Amino acid sequence: MMGIKKSLHGKTAIITGASSGIGRAAALHLAQRGCNIFMVARRQQKLQEVEDEIEALGGQVKYTVGDVADEDLARSVVDETNEIFNGLDIMVLCAGSSLIRSFERTTISEFWALQRVNTFGVVNFCKAGVRRMNHGGSIVLITSPAGADGAKGMSAYALSKGGLIAFGKCLALELAPQRIRVNMISPGYVETEMTKGLYGKLAENQQKQIRDSYPLGIGCVTDVANVIGFLVNEESAWITGTVLNVDGGFTAGR
Repeated sequence: MMGIKKSLHGKTAIITGASSGIGRAAALHLAQRGCNIFMVARRQQKLQEVEDEIEALGGQVKYTVGDVADEDLARSVVDETNEIFNGLDIMVLCAGSSLIRSFERTTISEFWALQRVNTFGVVNFCKAGVRRMNHGGSIVLITSPAGADGAKGMSAYALSKGGLIAFGKCLALELAPQRIRVNMISPGYVETEMTKGLYGKLAENQQKQIRDSYPLGIGCVTDVANVIGFLVNEESAWITGTVLNVDGGFTAGR
């Protein structure tokens, strides 16, 4: 990885789900551009590894281990971020959980579990963070094609992610007078621990069918991190309330 570019120098970002996948890639990408990073996730060892990488770049980074569905945790993270870095400019809320199971087999408790993390984990950080972003800022939420268009076996996941789309648009309208922008990224299939857990057990013909549905092929986390970097930068200052498909053409023909 190259040294730090200063396009976000002096900015501070909270990134949830930063221990792996898109969250990790976003933390490294923004740190590389000079952004102070405060990471949240449940796995300390993984967070420590990301912290070491960011410090090797010369970046400023802190982390907290915890569950984003904990409202008190969200408030304490925001307060600590403000105390350490003297402000909060960006939130990239990547923490999430997933499930592939038919509606008939999905229990009510499983529906609630996904809502708890995927939906209310975002609400908690937005509630806590917005009050610290009084000079403007940018919030990026991670949704899913399933949240917009549905998918077989993903009713619980789609419910949680689809709610984020409506929530993000409402928030964008309400926060525009404060110059706080809210945008959503809808990633297609990128290779992460979560997607490997979801799709890794499928038969080869099923995996091929998934690969073939992406005109530009399967993506990687840096493809999404690059777009996050754009959305939190001043280059996108007139973009808010938008759902940006980053999916290699997956949704183009749907």
